[in-house]
Amino acid sequence: MTQSQHDDAGRMSFGDHLEELRRRVLWSVLGVIVLFLGALFFQDTLLDVIKRPHRVAMRELASQDDDRAPYSGPYGWIAFAVDEHELDRSSAPREPRPDLTPEERARFDRIVEKRKRFFADPRASADELVVTSYPEGFVTGLKAAFIFALIAGTPWTLFQLWLFVSAGLYPHERRWVLLFLPSSLALFLGGATFGYFVLIPYGLFFLAGMTDAPAMITLGTYFSLFATLTFALGVIFQLPLAMVACTMIGVVRARVYSEKRRYFILAAFVVGAMLTPPDPVTQLLMAIPILLLYELGIHLARAMERRGVDAPEADDGGSAG
Repeated sequence: MTQSQHDDAGRMSFGDHLEELRRRVLWSVLGVIVLFLGALFFQDTLLDVIKRPHRVAMRELASQDDDRAPYSGPYGWIAFAVDEHELDRSSAPREPRPDLTPEERARFDRIVEKRKRFFADPRASADELVVTSYPEGFVTGLKAAFIFALIAGTPWTLFQLWLFVSAGLYPHERRWVLLFLPSSLALFLGGATFGYFVLIPYGLFFLAGMTDAPAMITLGTYFSLFATLTFALGVIFQLPLAMVACTMIGVVRARVYSEKRRYFILAAFVVGAMLTPPDPVTQLLMAIPILLLYELGIHLARAMERRGVDAPEADDGGSAG
C-alpha cells in the first residue's frame, strides 16, 4: 500500500468506521451463534469429551493398587473406547454375530468378560459425575456448546477483526499482525491441550487421592473448574508473545528479563497457587510451564534484539495511528 493509498483508506469518517465495526461484530456474532446451534445437537458428545480428564483421574485412582484392574492406567479410557467399538462391530446387538471366526469370537468373549469385571467393581462408578438439581445437566450442556462455539469460531472472529483493522495498517504492520495472531491462537490451543491431557487429570488424581471418602463430584462444579483452568492456561501460554511485544516497543529489554528471573520464579509459583486447586502437584504442573515459557520469551526477545527489530517504525513514513 502506497502512502496515498493509505491516506485514502484512512479518510473514512467516524460514522463509516462505526458502521464497518458494527458489520464485523455482527458477522462475528452470527458465526458464533451458528456454531452454538450446531453444537447443541451433539452436546452429549462434548460433555463426554470434557469429562474425560475426570474419568482418567478416577479410574487411575481406583486401579492404583491393582495394575491388573480392567482399563487401569492413565490411558485406560482409550482401551475402553476401543473395546466398545469392537463390541459394536461384532454384535447384533450385544450378541455375537454368527459369522464371527473362532478368533473373533474368542476376542469378543474376552472383552465381554473384561467389561463385566470392570462394572462389577464398585470403584468403577466413581468416574461418573452427579447432578444436584434438575436444570444442572441442561445448563452445563448449554455452557459446553457455547464454549465450543467460542473456540471453534475464533478463526472466523479473528478474520473479521483483520478485515476491520487491515485497511488502516502499513505493510510492515500487517506482517507483524499476521505473525502474532496465528501464533497467539496456537499458543492458546497449546495451553488448553496441556491442561486437558496433563494438568487437569493429574491434578484431580492428586486431589481425589488425599481423602478416602467416596467421591461425589457434581457436573457443574467439575465443569467450572475445567473451564477456568483451560482458559487460564490458554492465557498464560501467551507469555512469550507478550514478552516479545514489550521488547519490540522498547518497554523492556531482553537482559532485564534475565536479571529478574529469580523474581519471576517466585511469581510463577504464586500464580500457580492462585489459579489451581490448593495442592502442590497441580501448582507445580502450572508453574513449570510458566517458567519454560518465560525462558522461551527471553530467547525470542534476544533474537529480536540481535535482528534489530523494535517497534514498527517508519519504513513507510510513520505510524498508521
